[in-house]
Formats: sequence, structure tokens, C-alpha cells
Amino acid sequence: MIKLGDELAIRPSHTTFNEREVLAAGSEKYLLSMPTYSPEVHGEFKALIQGRIRIEIRYESLYGGDAFQEVLTPTPSADDRPPTG
Repeated sequence: MIKLGDELAIRPSHTTFNEREVLAAGSEKYLLSMPTYSPEVHGEFKALIQGRIRIEIRYESLYGGDAFQEVLTPTPSADDRPPTG
């Protein structure tokens, strides 16, 4: 099995969350990151994020029962789109 990160020259760092983890309001964490990002060096990472990864986040408020959901879907580049016409 080939994982998406295996295709990258430099592997990104990642953050995972468990079902019971609580994040303080206003806190921020990157799901994927590079230690020092450079568009010239990490173009393949940008292409991966923009064109191949679908991220789905499900979360609850502290009160529970909300079942919020956010989805980030890939946006294929012009080279990846099927021809029209």
C-alpha cells in the first residue's frame, strides 16, 4: 500500500485528535505542516493539499449534541480536469 506522504521528498508533520480531546476556544493546531515551508521546495506538498486530500472534521460543542461537520474537498488543477467539449 502506498500512502500519500510516501510520495513526498520531505514528509510533513501531522496532528491527530482523539474522540475525547477538548481544545480551548481560539486555540489553533495545524493538521499538516512543514517545519519551514518554501513554495519552491515544497510544491508537491501544496499540490497534495489542494488536489488530493479530502479532510472531514466532526465536532461537538462542550454542551454536546450539535454534530457539527466541516469538509475540505480537493480542487483539481486544470491539468487534472477531464477535457470539455
